[in-house]
Amino acid sequence: MGIIYLAQPIGNRVRSIDRLKPKDRKKPANCNNSNVKFGKHLSNYSDLKDRYERLVGDVDVRVVVNIPDNQIQEFENILKKVFVKHIKQFQEESKTATREWMSGITFDEAKNTILEEHKKFNENL
Repeated sequence: MGIIYLAQPIGNRVRSIDRLKPKDRKKPANCNNSNVKFGKHLSNYSDLKDRYERLVGDVDVRVVVNIPDNQIQEFENILKKVFVKHIKQFQEESKTATREWMSGITFDEAKNTILEEHKKFNENL
C-alpha cells in the first residue's frame, strides 16, 4: 500500500526544499509554512517523515490517503493536474521546475481536495 501525503514546513523561517542537494545541481527553491507539498510514497510513514526532516528541517508530514501501489502513479498524475495552478505559482515564485511544491493553498484545502479527488477516483474504478 502506498501513501499520498502532504508536507508543510513548520514556522515561517525560510529554508531550502532540499538542503542536501548535490553540488552539481543549481540552488533549490526555498519554502516556509506558506507552502505545501503533496506526493506519493511507497514505503512506511517513518521513512517518509525522516526523509523530510533531513531535506527541509522542521516539517509537518501527514498521510492523507493510503492507496494500492498499482494505482498510486495514476492518482498522483490526477493530483498534479488538479493542483496545477498552485504548482505553477510556486514555480514562478521560486524560479524552479518543482512539480509538487505549491503556493496559494492551505494545508487543509489541499487535504480536502485530495480526499475529494480520491473519492471520485475510487468511484471510477
